[in-house]
Amino acid sequence: EHLATEQIYEIISESKCSLTLTVFFKDNEPTLWESFKTYLAAYRIKSIFKGNMSNIKSIVEKQK
Repeated sequence: EHLATEQIYEIISESKCSLTLTVFFKDNEPTLWESFKTYLAAYRIKSIFKGNMSNIKSIVEKQK
């Protein structure tokens, strides 16, 4: 609840880009407990996202 994300894409070259994802609390300051839970969840989110990006990379490279 009250979480938002920001996605920043940065062009590295014609065929590469960098993606930075940030998760943050929108419109309120998190409690200490909420901050702790978010910190722990970030590791899980990172793992899932890295797996998804790896799968997307494989699919795109097969289409070349």
